[in-house]
Order: sequence, then structure tokens, then C-alpha cells
Amino acid sequence: MELTAGALPGARIEEQYRRTRIIWQHDARQQGGPVQVDSVCVIVGASGESVTVEASGRPDRVIPILAAFAQPTQE
Repeated sequence: MELTAGALPGARIEEQYRRTRIIWQHDARQQGGPVQVDSVCVIVGASGESVTVEASGRPDRVIPILAAFAQPTQE
């Protein structure tokens, strides 16, 4: 879980029964355009045995975040 939270600086962590929810959001305004929100929500199951990731936003922001989750960790 620490690796996941570390990958999303400024993320909010919510402890729940048997799982942890990590929420990251970034608001961006294109010059003269509407505000766009990039967000990632990660749910880590009990004992870190499972991870669910939901992401939305601009592809240039969200794809690198999802790619980081795909990288194997070195222990």
C-alpha cells in the first residue's frame, strides 16, 4: 500500500474495514477552456492481496500513472 500511495503524491488515504482506498485528484484548466479533473482511485484489499484501480482524465496524464502500476516492484 505504501508503494501505491507513494506513486500518487498528495493522495488522500481512507482506511476502511478490510481495505484501504487511495484517492488522487488533479484539477487543470486549459487556457480559456473548462476545468478538467484527472483522478485515480485505488482500492487495496486485505493484506495487499488485491488491487483495483479506476482512472479518468486526460490520456497524457492518466496513461503514465497506469503504466507505473504495471511496472514490477523490486524487493
